[in-house]
Amino acid sequence: MTYMFEKMQYIKQNMLPSARQKYPRYQLFAYGEGGQAEMFRDPSTPVQGVPVLFIPGNMGSYKQVRSLASVTYRMGHHRSLTTQFDFFSIDFNEEMYGFYGGNIRLQTEFLKDCILHVMSLYTNPRYKPTKVVLVGHSMVLYGIHSCMYASITMPNEKNK
Repeated sequence: MTYMFEKMQYIKQNMLPSARQKYPRYQLFAYGEGGQAEMFRDPSTPVQGVPVLFIPGNMGSYKQVRSLASVTYRMGHHRSLTTQFDFFSIDFNEEMYGFYGGNIRLQTEFLKDCILHVMSLYTNPRYKPTKVVLVGHSMVLYGIHSCMYASITMPNEKNK
């Protein structure tokens, strides 16, 4: 069990209207504790850490990111690291996808949109990431694998 040192907060991210319409059951959240979470509420506050996207497994909850994020925040604080990690988590509505390929396809497409959204939050060129750390739980490996190898293009590529 992980102890929370400050108030945990899940801040719903405003995805593009096209993504909200295409994936009405899915959502993306930023996770933070205490004052660290406030940068995700105010769009004028620059986001400048290392983006980490947690993807829950079969029937998993987006709230499972809490333990990993809290321990990472504490370790960084105690070790006085200059780099922080910004945690995001996908809510797949705790769907069962281990037995139905249609859900895997939709979730993989939503994962791609989430990666693009997370990268778009980093507006300062100095802190603009070229990669997002993906952390998956359980059977989510299939979605991550599909996203990495199924010709899904990213913004810097020629075929948007």
